[in-house]
Amino acid sequence: MFKRFVVIFLFCLGALMYAAGPVLAEEAGAAHEAGAVAAEAAHGEAAHEAAGHGGGEHGEHHALTHGQVMNFVWHCLNFALLLVILVKFLKQPITDSLKGRQESIAKAFEELEAKKAEAADRFKEYEQKLSGMDEEAKRILENFIAQGQKERDSIIEQAKAAAERIKAQAEFYVQQELAKAKTELQREVADMAVKMAEEIIRKNLTEQDQSKLISEYLERVVQKN
Repeated sequence: MFKRFVVIFLFCLGALMYAAGPVLAEEAGAAHEAGAVAAEAAHGEAAHEAAGHGGGEHGEHHALTHGQVMNFVWHCLNFALLLVILVKFLKQPITDSLKGRQESIAKAFEELEAKKAEAADRFKEYEQKLSGMDEEAKRILENFIAQGQKERDSIIEQAKAAAERIKAQAEFYVQQELAKAKTELQREVADMAVKMAEEIIRKNLTEQDQSKLISEYLERVVQKN
């Protein structure tokens, strides 16, 4: 719409120049003739007369005629009428365009402010999330540390229990081995004692003693049966 307004302004300016063109052209021609006559007046009396005559012509040319005035007035009226028409038909569109532009700028400014407020809210939200993430990371780290301590204590307790079991098993094994060795030793001692007793008896008993012992043994067997 702004481009259209510029075009209309240039059109009006051209119309004004067109209206004033003939009058300005005549004024320029009269000024040129007056300069030529003044130059001729410097050479003498004849030139002076010619200058006077030329001055009269200049006066005639310089003075606007009735037709020129009416022509100028007519052009001015045409321009004024054109200007009134343009203002009448373009005032509302230009006003609407400017109003729409103003509303568009105001709307864009409101949207910008809304986006700015939204960005500020998001920034605060992100700050809160980051703060929450720091607290969450701290809490997770503390949980990991506590869990690690529990695992360590559990491993230590399990190691102690395993050591106690191994110790008890070792003591039981030692006791079993000692009992086994004691039994074996007692058996060996008993065998050795029997052998020694047999040797002693064999050496000290006579044939009569042996016969007597055999008879007594047989009698006991018979009595038991």
